[in-house]
Amino acid sequence: MPWVKSICGDGMNDVHLGPLEERLASILENGREPALSDLGGLEALRQGADEIALSPLLPEFIRLLLAATASDEKDRESILDLTLRLLVHVRSLDMDEVIDAILSSRHLSNLQEKQFFHNLLEISFNHDRDPLCRSFALDGALRLVGDQIPRRHTILAKLTEVEHSDDPIFLRHAAKIIGIAFTWWQSDGLVDRLKDIVRIEGADDEAAFELGMASLVEGVIAQDVGIVQVKLNEAQEWFRSAIEKREHRPDAALYVAAIQSWLDFAQGSSSGNLSNLISEINQELLTLYAWHHSQHSPPWLGARFSEQASWRLLTGRLASFVGRLGKPSWFDARLVIEQELIGIITASRTIRETNWKGGLELLAVPRIISGINGNPGLIQHLRDWVENTPEHPHAISVKDLLKNVKSVQPSNDEDHKGIGGRAMAALYDIVSGPSPSKMEYQLLEECSDVLKDADDYADSQQRDIFNAILLLAFRYLISRMDLTIKNAPYLSFLLKPEKGSNLPTEDKLQQDFHSFLIGLVNSGNTQAEAWDIAAGRADITVTAGGYRFVTEIKREIQDASFDNLRLSFANQTVEYQNTGIRLGILLVLDLTEKSPGVAHVDEQVQACVVQRPNQRSKRGVVIIRVPGNKIRPSDLTALAHKK
Repeated sequence: MPWVKSICGDGMNDVHLGPLEERLASILENGREPALSDLGGLEALRQGADEIALSPLLPEFIRLLLAATASDEKDRESILDLTLRLLVHVRSLDMDEVIDAILSSRHLSNLQEKQFFHNLLEISFNHDRDPLCRSFALDGALRLVGDQIPRRHTILAKLTEVEHSDDPIFLRHAAKIIGIAFTWWQSDGLVDRLKDIVRIEGADDEAAFELGMASLVEGVIAQDVGIVQVKLNEAQEWFRSAIEKREHRPDAALYVAAIQSWLDFAQGSSSGNLSNLISEINQELLTLYAWHHSQHSPPWLGARFSEQASWRLLTGRLASFVGRLGKPSWFDARLVIEQELIGIITASRTIRETNWKGGLELLAVPRIISGINGNPGLIQHLRDWVENTPEHPHAISVKDLLKNVKSVQPSNDEDHKGIGGRAMAALYDIVSGPSPSKMEYQLLEECSDVLKDADDYADSQQRDIFNAILLLAFRYLISRMDLTIKNAPYLSFLLKPEKGSNLPTEDKLQQDFHSFLIGLVNSGNTQAEAWDIAAGRADITVTAGGYRFVTEIKREIQDASFDNLRLSFANQTVEYQNTGIRLGILLVLDLTEKSPGVAHVDEQVQACVVQRPNQRSKRGVVIIRVPGNKIRPSDLTALAHKK
């Protein structure tokens, strides 16, 4: 393993290693999983405990011991006792690795977890230890609380004792843990502790952000509309304070925009204002994901990221629903009610994943009622939906809404024109974010010129929706050609792999494109691996306006010319159109050699019309090549010199 060499040096001559260390380092360098027997058994490790405690390989010794508990039931208690003895010697960043090993161990009893919890908590508040080591230990203790009430009370008591005179590095991490604890448990004393830490330079922006989260939590669960507004405004001020104290705070900027979207909706803002906020949220969410994304991130970070994504989704519903409120009827009432309206009137419960009724609902519902009042078409839609779906989990929320809506008797003219006349002109809000760029428009125009001969593209309604999805796909392509691995490490599958490594499979592209769509599609839905489509399984489907659009995902290693891609994959792509709209996308991960460099984006897209033998219909396919196996721009110079 490279990291073992970095500790021991080539040939292991740079650092003097003891016998146990030499044996473990040799096993790890050879890529094997070590076992207790490789090192002479448990007794050998007990006798060498002093050597192990000072070893740079201490995290690997602890990982070995924890793994041994799975196969050695007889000595499990003794192994864990030795592990706890060694735990107190872990230093600085090594504690992060040790925490991961403890939390991934599947054979710890409740009592053993409790021992680790108390040991980590003791390390956290030992002022003689390194502040980073203490920070990781505190995070580990939080993650070991689980559903154990005594542990919860213990850690909450310790968190309220954090001294503002402590090391700023530790205080910064402690502020985060205190904020997470308040988000989960709303315990008294935690907010006061954050207000002490917010005065400490180096920890102030983190404490300000967590004070914003605390105010936001209080606003979301409040049951008085006045308190909701006060708490949301208070949260915004704390988030803005976090941004002032440290410029790069995409998480704080995201919440400022998300909260503003709800305040604007409650006060009657237009969909245009909300769309601008969505653009801002999208950008901050992308930055946040690129900044924090890691497979080793603690669970609470993933939970927070999901919550932030929920805010973005709900804000998108607000923007879309504002336009719906001004219409006499809805073309697809079920879609509007189940995917937009219910999400808005149960917003607090959606974000917090609780059954708490209040908070954001109190702000949103009056605006919804005022928009529906006196509109016979919308009122009838709601009544029909409640009658036809009484078992829906949120049917009672729609019933409550109807109780406060004032019905009016529609005129004969209005009654007949409702859905048949105006709803067909409904605008399908598919694309969120900034207006399409000149390049996106250019790609769309080039494709449109070819697709005009396809049957379904001649229908303006179907064409508009497909064009919107195409713009999303073009935006995806451009972003994947622009983003660096530094800012988006999850795109490493697009780079030329290290020598000896395999080329990525097409599922990497599928997962990335699906994740991208989830963050940008406002109405309709997107699904990966959808079964029972043309007797098969479609890679990505987007449903909007009653139409289903399929994207087929492939990879090509040898010949990524459009002629070959069309010959190889177009037939499968159009097969998925047999029972739906006859327009689709073929997204190809191009893994051919890129030694001359990647071609311009306008050379990565080509549309075609397919008419099969003995079939009347002309079907449209847009082929999009996503360049993979790429060489970094800086490496092209070195290649040129070699030639």
